[in-house]
Amino acid sequence: AKLWEQYNKTEVRVETLNILGNNYYCSGEFYKSIHRYEKALTIAQEINYRSGQITSLINLGNAYYERKQGDRAENIENAITNYNLALDVCSRELFPEQWAEIKKCFGSAYLNRIQGDKANNLEIALASYKAALQIYTYKYFPIEWANICNNIGDVYIEKVDRRSRLNNIESLNNIEYAILFYEDALSIYTSDKFPDEYVAIREKFVEAHHLLECCKNELERAISPQPISRNEVLARIEFRKVNILDLEVDAIIRPTDINLSFTGNISRQIFKRFDITNTKWYKKVLKKRISVGKVFVTDASPMLCRYLFHTPIDNFSDDII
Repeated sequence: AKLWEQYNKTEVRVETLNILGNNYYCSGEFYKSIHRYEKALTIAQEINYRSGQITSLINLGNAYYERKQGDRAENIENAITNYNLALDVCSRELFPEQWAEIKKCFGSAYLNRIQGDKANNLEIALASYKAALQIYTYKYFPIEWANICNNIGDVYIEKVDRRSRLNNIESLNNIEYAILFYEDALSIYTSDKFPDEYVAIREKFVEAHHLLECCKNELERAISPQPISRNEVLARIEFRKVNILDLEVDAIIRPTDINLSFTGNISRQIFKRFDITNTKWYKKVLKKRISVGKVFVTDASPMLCRYLFHTPIDNFSDDII
């Protein structure tokens, strides 16, 4: 009995329980696997077996994440709780691989999290995956690196809101980032070595390219000027009852005769309100003669408008506007 009690409180017992839990996990019996992982965690905490605690908590998080029974949202929250507890006892310096594994698991949990704000969940997922890549590098952990690259591609695709129009730069950037990460994943998951993974990622890669083309077309249509109907033009016209000389507009049309003489209502008001006789443009107008249908443009100082369009019209008379 004493020997069994001593064995039951050893690191070997913790490892054994985790192995048993893994067997149940692989067969889909998550309730039984969770029970074994929890027993392993309890013993690891009692004997202060830090590595055993980390392993047990990661396994618990994974079991809850994959669990089919119960509420999916609640299972993911339980997974996140266990990953957080694992991080509390796992330092990057002492357990770099376990730390990276927790960060990777965090990324997957937040990528698929149901509760909370989706945009915020995706940002946490992205940050967690990128943190894991600090340890899981291409050189030393190519499979883990490729797996995370594939997951990051999924995050960027999820950041694209397909319910709204795709005519924005943010959607375009997210899709392009997804394509780049899928390409990285495919550099390891080749068709000859990993046929199943290759097909799955390649399918997402092709779909992302299709989405990119849709986004570019939407963006091009949004940027390109669209034809405006006559009714739309009329709807944009603003009617105001004011003296035209009181408006700070770009130009005023001054109806006149072919000699550009200053007769007519608008011309008389200009003479009455502004001293234009000494301006250069007025002296030019006096020497000018143009035919009906043409326009002579001058500046309009000291008037409020910038330009005057001197326009001869047919049958011009002194009492016309």
